[in-house]
Amino acid sequence: MSNQPKKKSMYRIKYSDYTFYLAWDREDPEQLHITVRHLTTPDDVLNVFFAEDDSLNAQTHWNVLRQRFETRNQTHLLYWGWIDETSKKVLIMTCVNLSGGMYSTGGKDV
Repeated sequence: MSNQPKKKSMYRIKYSDYTFYLAWDREDPEQLHITVRHLTTPDDVLNVFFAEDDSLNAQTHWNVLRQRFETRNQTHLLYWGWIDETSKKVLIMTCVNLSGGMYSTGGKDV
């Protein structure tokens, strides 16, 4: 039996009054899914979610078919949902760099 603490199933980011939950990658569990698959970072998530740079024209809409929010600006696409809106807990499904990269969407909905 190992004495090492068990790794949390989700990576948490506390920012302002919000808590964001991001998944570890299944194939590389030491890295975040968004980093391994889409070359994005937690900072990218926060920048898109809070639309800190108004020049990027972030827009959010609800995808009824996929049951998720989609926030897009000129550089990134963020898929997310509320775990608990009252306590501002947000599940980040993925964050894609729209400028391409190793695992970009290739224009496909993921």
